[in-house]
Amino acid sequence: MKKPLITKAETPPAPATESPLTAPHGLNQIISVFGDINDYVGTDGQLEARWQADCLDRVPLPFPLRLSWDPARTIVQMTCHKRLTSIFAAAFGCVQERGLQAKIISFGGCFAFRPQRAGNKLSTHSWGIAIDLNPDTNPQGSAGNMDPGIITIFRLAGFEWGGDWPGRARDPMHFQFCTGY
Repeated sequence: MKKPLITKAETPPAPATESPLTAPHGLNQIISVFGDINDYVGTDGQLEARWQADCLDRVPLPFPLRLSWDPARTIVQMTCHKRLTSIFAAAFGCVQERGLQAKIISFGGCFAFRPQRAGNKLSTHSWGIAIDLNPDTNPQGSAGNMDPGIITIFRLAGFEWGGDWPGRARDPMHFQFCTGY
């Protein structure tokens, strides 16, 4: 029997602000909760700017995050689906409250209209409901080294962790606010 990564005694409490939003399961529920992104894709396959205007918002971060693709730059806010701004804010606030901000070495992105890296459907990043953290040390297909406290905080906030996925799909940098997709 596998030992759990975190025991009850080590588990940090849930973020201070509990969200009334429940993570959707599967594409139909994602569309129901976050909108049908296909209604915003033009005939050229590009995402129309009105998706960003209608569905996305910026969320301030309680501490700066280094960009994984440009380590000389940091960000103090990120773009996500407008329905998740308070959830992301609470999760990152909890990271800071627990003194775990040093465990997030780099930010790999949240909103990005693109297909899945290991699939043929849209990534959950397209809706702005997923985030990649510490991509340099948590590549897809690997066990990675994501801090257990970070994993627990995001799980308690309603996110599924890609590090639980099997085989080549395993993605320990990835957290998404949905299941079954």
